[in-house]
Amino acid sequence: MAQGKSLNFRERFCDKSIASVAYFLPLFEMIQAFKFSCLNIILPLDQLLLSGPLPKFLNFSATNSISLFAFLIGYFFIVRPKLTFRRFVRFNVAQALLLYLVSTLLCYSYFMIPVLIKQSIFGFIIESIFYLAIVGTTTYSMTSVFLGLYTDIPILSEAAEMHVP
Repeated sequence: MAQGKSLNFRERFCDKSIASVAYFLPLFEMIQAFKFSCLNIILPLDQLLLSGPLPKFLNFSATNSISLFAFLIGYFFIVRPKLTFRRFVRFNVAQALLLYLVSTLLCYSYFMIPVLIKQSIFGFIIESIFYLAIVGTTTYSMTSVFLGLYTDIPILSEAAEMHVP
């Protein structure tokens, strides 16, 4: 009986960790694109976070081929029902991949803004909103995954429901 409970705990722990690791993809995308500029006013996070092992993780998003490869692996091997992952894992990975697409779209749309606007207070506000929206959504989603709940992000949840039967 005790072994069955520990196996159940291990399965739940593996499911939660696989589902939560997928949310690092949009998080690293935003960190790489905006480099903490919206939070440097309060605390110099560049020196604090970029001095340790984090630069090696940030290089993950620096090359688009690695992030594309991670996206394709996540979609074809986890979201698609070819392997036997639970619906909870597949739903959260699908939602994380959709959140990654949204964060990439936000990054590219910000980079299309002229430099004159980006260097003004208006550009700073846009950058801060984009960064904090994705980081907040990712934090909320990872917390929900660790609690074992399905995250309800308005449009992304419905799209993830369509991908996961």
